[in-house]
Amino acid sequence: MKRIKLNHIFSMKIPLFLLFLIIGFLPVFIQSKFMNQSFSQTQIDGRMIEVQNQCLITGDRLTRAGYLLKENHDPLIDKELDTIADIFNGRIVVVDQNFRIVKDTFGLADGRINVSEPIVKCFRGENVAFHEADKHYVVTTAQICDSEDERNVIGVLLMTVSTENIVSNVSKVAEKMSFYGLMIIGVLILCSILFVVVLMKPFGRLQEMLNKVADGNLDESISEIPTKKHGTFPRRSRAPSPSFEPWIRPEKNLYPMCLMS
Repeated sequence: MKRIKLNHIFSMKIPLFLLFLIIGFLPVFIQSKFMNQSFSQTQIDGRMIEVQNQCLITGDRLTRAGYLLKENHDPLIDKELDTIADIFNGRIVVVDQNFRIVKDTFGLADGRINVSEPIVKCFRGENVAFHEADKHYVVTTAQICDSEDERNVIGVLLMTVSTENIVSNVSKVAEKMSFYGLMIIGVLILCSILFVVVLMKPFGRLQEMLNKVADGNLDESISEIPTKKHGTFPRRSRAPSPSFEPWIRPEKNLYPMCLMS
């Protein structure tokens, strides 16, 4: 008879190992992705709310000070705008009702015309706040009204704030999560190997018994019953029932009867 080889056990161990590894790795991978995106979005949303609140406060400050109604702007307010822009690592632009820039904290666009979409929407009564993910900055607007009639919009405050620091923080968190993910993968590999070895051990014993039977050892018992103290022992067959004894020993009694006849 042909001897049964152990190659089948090794061929089964590899798919089982990969299956357990994938089952353990997928939740970790998906969770890290969602956590990274959630953390990034939370940071950006918080930054937008902070910038928008500051923009509204600054716009109200310019309204009460009559900033656009004066020919000569108050240098204290100009200094305050520069300080706010530095704190938020951004840029503040003040546009009058003729779409002309009267104040630019960068000092690059003073006196120029700005008819961008956020400014036009703000003049129409809609404050704008959005995030440019590709360029990594947040844009918010606030109306500057007449100090005597707040329903009369005479200007727009446009505030642009960089989100590079948020991107940097998210990258650092992603690196730490990747390191922890590698540690978890290492633990999963060890657990998968241990689990496969323990799972396939009974199959290896069964194949060894089948190999002995294939070699001609027909007395070898294939089924084994585990015990706590003595390991395993072969399962015994039941003794015949006493009711069958007359049918087992009839030959000695019947033989003389046949001769007499």
